[in-house]
Amino acid sequence: MGLRDSIQRAPGAAGRGRLVDVRFFDLYYATARRLVDAGGRLPLDHGGLRVTDPRRPHLVILGFDRMGRSLAVRAAQARHFVNGASVRVSVIDRDAYRLEQALLFRYPNFGRTCSLSFHPHEFESSRALDPLRTWIAHPDTLISVAVCFDRDTLAIEIGCKAAPGDDRRPAVTGFTADEVEIMARMEHARWVAERWLAGWTPDSKDSVRRRSPYLVPWGQLPEDVKDYDRKAVELIPALLRMTSK
Repeated sequence: MGLRDSIQRAPGAAGRGRLVDVRFFDLYYATARRLVDAGGRLPLDHGGLRVTDPRRPHLVILGFDRMGRSLAVRAAQARHFVNGASVRVSVIDRDAYRLEQALLFRYPNFGRTCSLSFHPHEFESSRALDPLRTWIAHPDTLISVAVCFDRDTLAIEIGCKAAPGDDRRPAVTGFTADEVEIMARMEHARWVAERWLAGWTPDSKDSVRRRSPYLVPWGQLPEDVKDYDRKAVELIPALLRMTSK
């Protein structure tokens, strides 16, 4: 904020009577979002989970610098999977305890969105491999590893692909009732994670104080509230057709 004020006060900044338009963005979070959202190459669900699939996506982050933190936050926000599983996030870093406290200070509700654990190991040591071997051997785990040190980054991604309007493959024009229900439940899980990370609490509806009575599992929602998510899903094909023109 101080940098913005300095730029606006600089000689010549107010050319033609206008202040400099300074906008801020987080390069790391933008990159993490691009990797974790649709279009990436290493999905957390390994290409897709069925409704009855017992497996749970597990993201392991080696090195918790700014890229690692951004990936953890975006993974927690995009934790919605068709089988209802939430993503598990495990961090291996030499300074794990301090980094965990820093993350929870900024996102005090992070633990409500997914399972989170920190492990204080040097990446170059054999001890760092011990928990990895245990996690990989677990039969109900879909594990993805992101190396997030300054020198290396392994991208991860979950989601679906929207094709251009001239794509020759047949377009999806609508969803079955079961598909709508599955994706509506996923959308609610995404919304709940977003609200928890933004500091919302469960209570009577109050947007100013960031309170909502709907920070509950899908099965506890009233039917009229579920319909909001169902209608949003049903509109997806029409919205894609509009954006492809």
